[in-house]
Amino acid sequence: MRERRGVVRAPEYNPVTSANCDNVRFRVVGETILDGEVLEELQVCNLGVIRDARIEFGAGMHAVTGETGAGKTLIVEALGLVTGARADQAAVGPEGDEALVEALFSNVEAAEWVEPGDHLVLRRVVSSSGRSRAYINGHMASLSELRELGENLIAINGQNRSIGLLTPRGQLEALDRYGGSQVAALFEEYSAAHTRLRAAIEVRERLGGDPQEMARDADLLAYQVDEIDGAKIEAGEDSALLDEAARLSSISELRVTAEEARREADQAADWLARLGSAASAGRSPDSEFTLMIERGKSLAAEAADLASDLRRYLENLEEDPERLQWVDARLELLASLKRKYGPTLEDVLGFLDDARLKLDDLSGLEGAREAAQEEYEVALSDAGIAASRLSAARVDASVKLAAEVVEHLRDLELAGASLDIVIESGDTADPGALGASGADTAIFNFSANDGIETKPLARVASGGELSRLMLAIELAISSGARDMALVFDEIDAGIGGATAAAVAEKLAILADDVQVLCVSHLPQVASRAERHYVVTKEGGRAEVAELGESQRPDEISRMLAGEPESKHALRHATELLGAANASRHARRASIESRG
Repeated sequence: MRERRGVVRAPEYNPVTSANCDNVRFRVVGETILDGEVLEELQVCNLGVIRDARIEFGAGMHAVTGETGAGKTLIVEALGLVTGARADQAAVGPEGDEALVEALFSNVEAAEWVEPGDHLVLRRVVSSSGRSRAYINGHMASLSELRELGENLIAINGQNRSIGLLTPRGQLEALDRYGGSQVAALFEEYSAAHTRLRAAIEVRERLGGDPQEMARDADLLAYQVDEIDGAKIEAGEDSALLDEAARLSSISELRVTAEEARREADQAADWLARLGSAASAGRSPDSEFTLMIERGKSLAAEAADLASDLRRYLENLEEDPERLQWVDARLELLASLKRKYGPTLEDVLGFLDDARLKLDDLSGLEGAREAAQEEYEVALSDAGIAASRLSAARVDASVKLAAEVVEHLRDLELAGASLDIVIESGDTADPGALGASGADTAIFNFSANDGIETKPLARVASGGELSRLMLAIELAISSGARDMALVFDEIDAGIGGATAAAVAEKLAILADDVQVLCVSHLPQVASRAERHYVVTKEGGRAEVAELGESQRPDEISRMLAGEPESKHALRHATELLGAANASRHARRASIESRG
């Protein structure tokens, strides 16, 4: 026994509205739970006709019953949503714009999300627009993360899910689940080898182009590299050359303008110098005037310097037709390169870098091809070996699964049933035969009657037979699933009488080891539950309530005869509940006696 700790559990809360649905949380309580339990509590807000429901789980078997159409399967839908199932906007009820589902789990190994000994809270919010949000321990999570966690916490089974068993893929998945950790380890080994093989195939295909075409590509790249390299381009060179070309093209005009500017500067310097000399001849007591005279002298010096600079500029300003011709030719070359590889010189230089890399790749192609082929051959061999090992484990598991399922079917009133599981394996040396699941195809061949040849499952099983076969398979698979909650959604549909009693017994035995939740119409199944919830609907809204021991006979009576007050049905219901309790105590006593 251990204390719950480290999470927040919701208090008793009022019927959900769009305003308070987001405020639902778990609260810490002092009760204890048994080691090994996984699902502790489920809370549902505004999902379909369910306004507000809270279900607490313990060890053993749980039943959900109620009239047809009351909303029982919404409990299963809620568990699906909180473990990553696809959301449907139609599931949002009328109490607000969102539906909310939260589930509390314990004993969960999920190091990324949960500290050892802590609890796990999964939360899913579905809006009326069809969008949904997922949370793991209060942190926003992706749907794939929620699904990855959920598929290891809850297994949901029902007739609508049995369709998967009719496909080779579903049958192979069922076989792998039965194979447990041994098959899982081999499958993981194969998956890694298969991933490496796919990568090797991709590299080989990328390097395996037409040799002549690749040679032409290499020649073109070499020409392009030589053309650009030979030009010895510098970034921004074209802008500088354009400025130089403009200057060289207008030398004559520049000389005339510069000469006129020099003359004016000389004249200004002479005039300002004379002005300063004349003013200096008379001594003025006016300080302001003196400052202006000094300013004139300074301007005269500036004008003289400008005239000197203009003379030097004119001396160096000579026409250079050869330089102009070279600049024009250079600009034409750069323009041609920009048209081919541009539109800017920076783009041309970038093209050069890329072309060099591609040319290097093509130059080393032969060596790369050899390395890729060698990697491909090693990866194919490793994947083939891993696939063969996985196939051998599957064959071994198939024999055991078939035998165990047949034993369960005998207990489920199908004494003459037989099941053959055929594993067809492709050529492991052929990469085309190595798929994501290995080289195998599983085919479940079934016969419900002794002496009748087995045939593929999709062709022979009726609804009731398929339900029992699926239950038998789940019983076999789940015999090793100690850390998952198993949900059965009306898996008992289409059966009754002795078969119903046998199914109930099987589910009860299964619940000795794992959590089991059954949505059922059968009183035989409901009577075996240790916790019994009933879904009732009134005024278009459903309520979920746990039944006490004194209330259960009435519900079982209703399921038996449709009349809770029927004395005969009540007597029968009491007998069913008494027999269920006696059977449970006997099984547990037997387990304890075995140590």
